[in-house]
Amino acid sequence: MIVFVTACAVLLGLLWALHWLWRRRIEAELTEGAAGEYERHRARDPELMEGMTLERFRAIYARVERPRYPTYLLGAITAFALGTPVLLALMSGAAYYAQRAGLIAQPGEAANRIYFSDSGTASIARRVSPEALSYILQGWAGFYYFFGLLFFWILIVAVAMRRYHARTPGFLREEVLRSR
Repeated sequence: MIVFVTACAVLLGLLWALHWLWRRRIEAELTEGAAGEYERHRARDPELMEGMTLERFRAIYARVERPRYPTYLLGAITAFALGTPVLLALMSGAAYYAQRAGLIAQPGEAANRIYFSDSGTASIARRVSPEALSYILQGWAGFYYFFGLLFFWILIVAVAMRRYHARTPGFLREEVLRSR
């Protein structure tokens, strides 16, 4: 297990390092593009650019034009990787304490609902073999874990999407006007 966790941590670290290198390259391209746009806007719309320095324009241009999706995607992947083991541990602890408190039906209680046919076979739904019945009685928690993980992952995606769309900058002209 420690090898798997280490491999996941190394993979996440590698992804973030590649993202950092990609972002550095994009920043260089944005700096170059901002200089050209600055000169173009100064020539075509001088009143818009009045009082605007090149450095301030570069910051606005980078905020508007920088691709944001890879960062949010990598953040969501990291949240999945770091949050899933924690969630499973919390759910296991909750199941343990719920069972200790008597909040979870025991197999003995479920056995009271077992149907015995004349031939001696036991079932809950009258068509289940005894082997399948034992798996059913042992696997009640699978439902709990499945939907717990599902809701957790949906929550991560919802938070990432909400942040992504809430922090979307406007067009370059709008952002320049807003920065005044």
